[in-house]
Amino acid sequence: MKIQKIITWVLVLALTLSIAVGCSPKYDYPVMEEVVVDDMVLTDVRADTFSIQYDAETWTFKDESGVYFLLETSTIDDKAGPSNINITNTTSPLPIDADAVAFFTAELGGPVSIASGYTLDTCELMLLGKTPVLYMEETQIITDDIIDLYIEEGLLTKEVLEDAAALEQIKTPVHTTYLYFSVDDQLITTTGFYFDLESKDTVLEAMKLLAQTFTLN
Repeated sequence: MKIQKIITWVLVLALTLSIAVGCSPKYDYPVMEEVVVDDMVLTDVRADTFSIQYDAETWTFKDESGVYFLLETSTIDDKAGPSNINITNTTSPLPIDADAVAFFTAELGGPVSIASGYTLDTCELMLLGKTPVLYMEETQIITDDIIDLYIEEGLLTKEVLEDAAALEQIKTPVHTTYLYFSVDDQLITTTGFYFDLESKDTVLEAMKLLAQTFTLN
């Protein structure tokens, strides 16, 4: 579990350096189907700056020094690491529009990201209910060159480097889903990480539910 925490921390550190986008008043986007909550038993969470609801039968909420996560409970002890969702908000929104798509496509599909092992799979504007969202999917494969960079930056410990099983876990492809939306002129960023493609739908459903129930305190 200690190794999983190290891996998750490295991934969050590497992937949370994203650029803020906000809400555009004009849109004609494809529709993203909302989560139907009629038969779900939801749990309320009140954090420092926001409140959300989530399905406690599937997810576990964590607050680690103001860093907010949902962990997919059934994957917490998985060898590669747990599926998890990071939740952040900022007061510096920019439009969620075609320019945002162009920006992220250039940044995450550019040579620097590619050299870092990233592949941008999807980047599009959609409507979740009446809310414009920016939806992205990305895959990262950590190569030996990237591990060398992490070593130079001091992001990997000697304990991990000497553990063959830990290095194998680090090299497991990481799939990432981003869902950006705006609430009262604040950008909300939900970032979902998963190692097993079978978790993709579960992670996205939880992210959509966060967007549907998100309120500022």
